[in-house]
Amino acid sequence: MNLSNKLAGEAGEELVDKAVKIDNEKFHNVILDYNYGNKRNTSANNQIDNIFITHTGIYCVEVKTRNVKTGIFDMRELADQGIKDQIGYHKDAVLNVLRDPNNHLKEILPKNLSSLIYNVVVIINRKEKDFQITNTDELTRFGAHILKAEDLNLAMTNGLKEDIYLTDDQIDKIAKVIERKNAGTEGERLYSDNILFFNDARKGNDFTLNED
Repeated sequence: MNLSNKLAGEAGEELVDKAVKIDNEKFHNVILDYNYGNKRNTSANNQIDNIFITHTGIYCVEVKTRNVKTGIFDMRELADQGIKDQIGYHKDAVLNVLRDPNNHLKEILPKNLSSLIYNVVVIINRKEKDFQITNTDELTRFGAHILKAEDLNLAMTNGLKEDIYLTDDQIDKIAKVIERKNAGTEGERLYSDNILFFNDARKGNDFTLNED
């Protein structure tokens, strides 16, 4: 990955982080232990762009920042890049944290822990704000939810399932374990001059990602 793409990806993850306004516990650049087993014949780490823990569930967010020049983004482009495996590992890594008896979460959470975790793929357009996402069926059947950054807040507020609700105490306990297990760093990030945030989010305004 070249530097420009890397910086654009990091800026997109930051945009998603700031776009979610509801009460939640949020983590950015989460790195959790994960044993890939025969898939990679190694025990390593799994990196997740964003995790949000809310009353409506735990959202593992994979952010994809792309140049959508035609106004249409075809999700088959990501299928060719192994997106199903990528987000599947994300969910498994979080599920392992919830199941680990040393973390003492199983006794305070519903039995079907998998139902608490959502895989979300957020597509961010570097060129235009308005665009359409097509050919989502394959990932949707896999259990993923495909959203734009501006739709993420509403989706988390309403929930993606009707029967999921986490209490404040459950959210707090899950967040503390994720924080303890997270090997990632939240150091200062630098963005190149060609990546612009309009209407500074620190002032509470909406903003988008663009590139000259």
